[in-house]
Amino acid sequence: MAKKDIGNDGGYRYLAILDEARGRIIKVLVPFLALFFFAFAFSAKAGVLFGIRIYYPYFDIFSSFGIKAVAFLESYLLPGGMHVINVNAFDAVGASVMTSLLIALFITMPFIIYEAFMFSAPALKRSERKALKIFVIPAFVMFVLGVVFSFFVFLPLVFGIFYNFMVGMHIEPYLGVRSFINTVFAFMLAFGISFELPVFMAGTSYAGVVDSRVYFDNWRYAVVGAFFIALLISPGATGGLIELGLGLLLSGLYAIGLVAAKFADRNH
Repeated sequence: MAKKDIGNDGGYRYLAILDEARGRIIKVLVPFLALFFFAFAFSAKAGVLFGIRIYYPYFDIFSSFGIKAVAFLESYLLPGGMHVINVNAFDAVGASVMTSLLIALFITMPFIIYEAFMFSAPALKRSERKALKIFVIPAFVMFVLGVVFSFFVFLPLVFGIFYNFMVGMHIEPYLGVRSFINTVFAFMLAFGISFELPVFMAGTSYAGVVDSRVYFDNWRYAVVGAFFIALLISPGATGGLIELGLGLLLSGLYAIGLVAAKFADRNH
């Protein structure tokens, strides 16, 4: 009888966990989908109210915020002679959907992180919960810094190299809009995650999961791994310059992580 009660109690707890997860997913999905629809189907229109120039949203699926985002990325990231074109029938629609999804994801990211923390907090140790509270904001900041670095430094350099290759080979400098958007956001995501390395190292040391000496003892393997990852994510055909730069950047992030982990270890 006791075993049956225990089994029932465990089943109720399992259902309660599933119910809480469902509730938190719905809380995240509702604003995410609302923002996605807004970015995909609405644009901004200028007007005058009491002599003051204002902008208000209006329904315009063919000139939406998502489409304007694609145009902005093209104008900023590509060299003057390079343009994007629609290769397949649904590429333009797919590009607008992708940019709208990412706009919604970026805006709701703090809320997603908060809901994920609140859901997982009861299963974490006290030190782990404390580490998450301390490092959640630095993690978000470092992710944004990685995206900014990719946007302002890495991607213009890469597309400039692609353009020079096309001109040198007498090829029309065009990119498919879907390939362009996928490339841009893939590298933004890769750099955003890469910049989380120091926060990850400091957080695991502060929580007592990994001692900072482990990171110091294995720095040689980390440098080799950094250059291997740089080789994997680099666009290639750049004479090794991009690979070298990425490898040095990742190694530098690991070095910052070593300092942060040592400091976190002392304050643990």
